Amino acid sequence: MNKHIILTLSLLLSTLCAFAEIEYVQGSFREIGGETVSASGSDIGYQNMTALATDNWELSADGEDINGKLVVSFENFSPEEIREITISRLSNRQIPIIDKNLHENKGVITRWFYLPESSKPFDIDFVHPKYGTTRISGVTIGKHKIYRATLRAQGKVSVAITSTPSGATVIFDTQRVGQTPLTIPDVTLGKHNIVLEVPNRNMAADYAGVIDVSLTNTTFDFNLMRKKNVEFVAEPLSAVLNITKNGMSVARDKGRFNVNNLEYGTYVVKGYLGGDDNETTVEINDRTPGSITIKVVPSSTITFNATQNNFPVSGAKINLDNVYIGETPLTQKVDYGVHKVDMSYYGYQVSKSFIVGKGKSTNINLKLPNRLKSRHNIFDIDYKRREWGMAFNYVNRAYTLKMKGSPATKYNFYLDEGHRENGIQMGMTYQGYYGYGQGINTGLYWQMMFGDWYGESSCPMYIEHSLYIPIQYQFRLPISSRISFFANAGIAMNIGLSNTVSIDGEDYSLGYGYNDEYDLLFPKAFDCSMLFGGGVQFGVFQLEAKYSKSFINQTQILEMNDIEDGSFKASSWQVGCSFLF
Repeated sequence: MNKHIILTLSLLLSTLCAFAEIEYVQGSFREIGGETVSASGSDIGYQNMTALATDNWELSADGEDINGKLVVSFENFSPEEIREITISRLSNRQIPIIDKNLHENKGVITRWFYLPESSKPFDIDFVHPKYGTTRISGVTIGKHKIYRATLRAQGKVSVAITSTPSGATVIFDTQRVGQTPLTIPDVTLGKHNIVLEVPNRNMAADYAGVIDVSLTNTTFDFNLMRKKNVEFVAEPLSAVLNITKNGMSVARDKGRFNVNNLEYGTYVVKGYLGGDDNETTVEINDRTPGSITIKVVPSSTITFNATQNNFPVSGAKINLDNVYIGETPLTQKVDYGVHKVDMSYYGYQVSKSFIVGKGKSTNINLKLPNRLKSRHNIFDIDYKRREWGMAFNYVNRAYTLKMKGSPATKYNFYLDEGHRENGIQMGMTYQGYYGYGQGINTGLYWQMMFGDWYGESSCPMYIEHSLYIPIQYQFRLPISSRISFFANAGIAMNIGLSNTVSIDGEDYSLGYGYNDEYDLLFPKAFDCSMLFGGGVQFGVFQLEAKYSKSFINQTQILEMNDIEDGSFKASSWQVGCSFLF
């Protein structure tokens, strides 16, 4: 029975060794401590002293100094895999001692095994949990002798396959494994057949070949793009051509030159001549001729627009130099030089000659004749709209106290009876005009009010800073392309920022509402009023007058003065000018 068990185990082990991915390199086992070499400069031989120079030999499991050393080198192993190797089936039944450290010499990693001496041949099995088992048969070990051997892993690695273009089908050793980019796991070292089938044979070509996989060669990239030799000719020949693809430069030269192995695809050819440049798109494919002429004429991007009755026109047909190019609005590259543009829209036509060149206008806006109406329309004139501008105004403001049975009394901001305030406004105005008289008048202004307290020059000076925001409906009546009259109505908001009084050169901040420190009461910081006015525009210059009356009753001032039936509200009038763009 025992013989049958031993025979079965032996057959099983032999089978495992046959299919193992680890192997002993035949003939690599030999002694290195007893070799004889020649001394330098002499024909007298001497014995290798490596073993004699080794101190502190490892003792056997029984504590005897009988061990020899086996230095094993490894091929196609990682350090982690080397540490997993163990020894088994030592025929002399002695327990080996394995050095836990890895040693490296000239890039070769070794591991040391201390084996008891034996003059009777025995076998050594090296076992790896992943790669299997290999055997060195019939070895003898001498005391304090050093031997060496080599183990090689057949090895499996992951192989990465990429291609240009991506998406190619990969056939690896006759098996379809996927599309690029992909990673193929557990590939054995050595040569393998590979086929790549591209999805678009108009731009790329299939590939069939052999790859050699090793521990250091596991990534393979294939450029499958079809290629073509193309001659580029600049016209004139003094021009320089720069050829790029996807923003990367491919070639740059002057006049006439060849570009070999140009991949199929879209290229941008930029021509330079006398400091100016232009761009041309070139498609390289089966139909591309062997020679391409690039006409290098500087150009600019021109925008074509049309207006009629002071409104933009969409759909006006455009002919450039008697060639139809599209409808408004349109943006197109136009060569340097003198050109003629014709625009037409439902029977209305206009023509103009213009120059394209460095420093010239790139916006062509033609005005079509005004439409004819069955009835006269006062707004059908060629009025030039100017909507943004800077405004400057003079302001005169007063707070009016009204009580039942008493005449109205005027006060300034500091409640000085019988006086008004002076001020200025500066800011940005927007006066949008939307046709047929309809529009808006708004903006954002800085306002400063100032004056003498009690109305006397010897009294303290006061200054108030605030933001002024009008929001008005505007009706504008154009008279000509440059002149119009307008009227406004809406509201205005005043937001106080600060108010100070200056006494003998020193400023005091008084704020809004009640001031505890000085026992004074002033109107609130926020005020809202109705606003109406009008004016006239002459080109970029506009004159305007406005009047406003507050909605907000300053009730806290009435309460402080024990007034039950009355009102205390601000009112102002303004005159000023605007410069419109």
